[in-house]
Amino acid sequence: MSATSTAICTGGSSTLTASGATTYSWNSGASTSVINVSPTGNTTYTVIGTTGACTATNTISVNVGSAIVINATPSASISCSGSPVIITASGASTYTWNTGPNTTTISVSPTVSTNYTVSGTSGSCSGSTVITIGASTNPTVNVITSNPVICTQPTQQTATLTASGATTYSWNTGATSPVVAVSPSTTTTYTVIGTNANGCSNSSVITQSVSLCTGVENHSTIINTLTVYPNPSNGEFTVKGIEGKVEIINSIGQTVYTAEFNSDELKVSGLAEGVYYLYVRSTGTYKKIVVTK
Repeated sequence: MSATSTAICTGGSSTLTASGATTYSWNSGASTSVINVSPTGNTTYTVIGTTGACTATNTISVNVGSAIVINATPSASISCSGSPVIITASGASTYTWNTGPNTTTISVSPTVSTNYTVSGTSGSCSGSTVITIGASTNPTVNVITSNPVICTQPTQQTATLTASGATTYSWNTGATSPVVAVSPSTTTTYTVIGTNANGCSNSSVITQSVSLCTGVENHSTIINTLTVYPNPSNGEFTVKGIEGKVEIINSIGQTVYTAEFNSDELKVSGLAEGVYYLYVRSTGTYKKIVVTK
C-alpha cells in the first residue's frame, strides 16, 4: 500500500489517496481510499489497508505553509497631470493585475484616484493586495519682478522676484523662499520650480533686464520730457518726448515690443491687459504703463 506526502497553504486543502488494499481505515475516522483534509498545521495521517487477512499501514504528511504576502511598491504615490507611475509587485512567483497584464511591474497614469489590485501565486499558495494611486495637476507657477530694468550705475540696484502658485519653491540661485532679491550685473534669466502640497511641480522663467544707466544724473529731466498718453489706456497709446530705441517690457520681464523712436511721436497698439514698462535703453530710463480692457 502506498500514500504520498503533500504540501498546502494556510486555509487550503489536500486530497489524500491510498491504494494497494481492499479496505482502508484512517486515523481521522474515514474508511475510504480517498479523503480530503484541511489541517491548520503540519499533520501526519495514518491509513491501515486490509486485503483478506493481511493488513498494512502507511503514513502521509501534510505540511502547511504560511500564506504568501504580496506587496505593491509605487514609484510615486500620486500621478501629476497624468504622468506615469510604475508599480512593482513582490512576494510571489507570478502576478495578475486587475488592469490585465501578467507582469511584475505595470505603468499607470490615472487622472483620478484609482485602486489597483495585484494577485500573486507561488506554487499552490496565493495572495493579493490593493494599492491606491492618487492624482493631481501640476501647479501653475508665476513669477514677477519689482523692477523690470535695474541699473548698475551710479550704484548697483536690486530687484525683488516673487513666485506664486505653489507651496514650496526652489530657485536656480539655490534660494527656497517665494521671494528673492537679485542684483545681477548683466541681464540674467532666473528659473523657479514650484511644488504643491501633493508633490507635483512646475517651473517658471523670468528675465531680469540690466542697464548701465549712463547719464542717469539727467534721469529726472528725461522722465519729465517722456510722455505717454493716454495712460492707463486700452492698449493703444502715443509716446512723445525722446529719441532712441524703445522697448516695452511686461511684468515678468519679457520684451513684447521694440521700436526705433526717431520721430516726433510713436504710436503703439495691440497690447493685452496688464502692467508694462516703457524702457529707453540709450538712457536707462523707464515709465510705467497700465493697459485695461
